[in-house]
Amino acid sequence: MVTQFLGIGGLERMILNLCRTLRIGTAWTPEVVVFDHPSNSSAEQNLIGIFEKSEIPVHVHSKPPRFSWETVFQISRLIRERQIDALHTHDLGALIYGVMGRWFAFSWLRGRKVRLIHTQHSFVHMSRSWKYQLYERFFTHFVDQLSVVSQDLKETYLSLGLRPQKIHIIGNGVSFGARNDVRKRLQVRRELVEFAFAGQNDVQAAVQEKLLNHESDHWLLYLARIHAGKGQDHAVAVWNALSPAIRTRSTLIFVGPETDPGQLKRLEKQIQSAADPQRILLAGPTHHPERWLQAADLYLSCSEFEGMPLGPIEAAGTGLPLLLSRIPGHELLRDHSTQFDLKLPAEGAHCIEQILGAASVDAAEDSVQPRSFHEGLLASSRTIRSQYSLEFMAASYQALYEHSPS
Repeated sequence: MVTQFLGIGGLERMILNLCRTLRIGTAWTPEVVVFDHPSNSSAEQNLIGIFEKSEIPVHVHSKPPRFSWETVFQISRLIRERQIDALHTHDLGALIYGVMGRWFAFSWLRGRKVRLIHTQHSFVHMSRSWKYQLYERFFTHFVDQLSVVSQDLKETYLSLGLRPQKIHIIGNGVSFGARNDVRKRLQVRRELVEFAFAGQNDVQAAVQEKLLNHESDHWLLYLARIHAGKGQDHAVAVWNALSPAIRTRSTLIFVGPETDPGQLKRLEKQIQSAADPQRILLAGPTHHPERWLQAADLYLSCSEFEGMPLGPIEAAGTGLPLLLSRIPGHELLRDHSTQFDLKLPAEGAHCIEQILGAASVDAAEDSVQPRSFHEGLLASSRTIRSQYSLEFMAASYQALYEHSPS
């Protein structure tokens, strides 16, 4: 596997889950190359330790900001020394280095075929420069097998002139935790707060205290890296549009690392000027998103783009109600979520109030109505869990690793 970063985002967790499943259930022995690892990244901000605990070797490099020939030769050397049979690259940067690293390994001179499989997870970079379209067109010609995570991404490749027969759609599998159980919610929250902030510093201690003070609130969970376009600013706008009666009984919790320098400070300023800012918490990164999903009342995503929305899928599989932005990347969850127009934060706020109201009536001990709301979430979670299994994802990629190119 070749990837630019190995933080704690959805892509990195997908690579981790794929490697784990391949290692346990197939003859493949996965290894990972991360070629742009930040030198100041702490253990809490990346998954390297979890890969190593799973006995998956990780080769860590930190390339300079410009194009790096050293990175090319590091990859080519690994191909030769580790006798790599298949190179699986993730997103454009990894594709470029994977293509060149394979070429300079010179395995082809010895009659040895190193297969190159590429997965594109999003095309958000395409809007930044016309050069990326050229890179996508050029470097994908050297790929033996090409996969995307959604039909929307396949359409983008087709618009770039690629043959449809070459493009496979393989949805990302998800590692699901225990289901969200409203009857155990307070207990789960207390255990989460104790676990998540063990050995805390002063800032974490303050967050821990606030969470405990608001343990009986409606927890609105925003689980995503803090990055431009991931929608935290829209979430604050939706929060501001909530009725005071709902807002004063709710807590908006942002969980995730900053992966776009400056975005955290920008979000902090927005929170300071928001309504009831003391009820908006920045909980930082986590290695255990499943614990937050089990503790929340509602999962919120106001993202402006998604390749394949792993966080919302995991939330749906946990049995949480979802409120998502109405974007192409969330279309696959249309039947498992409520969706709203990002330009209309009041619409999003109204949806939150409806969801919380339905959940409250459904959960009331003296309610004579059938508990259709939570029964619907349970049925939805069963569907999601069967549809996005790790085993199906791993088997699909194994087929690409082993079969001849189309």
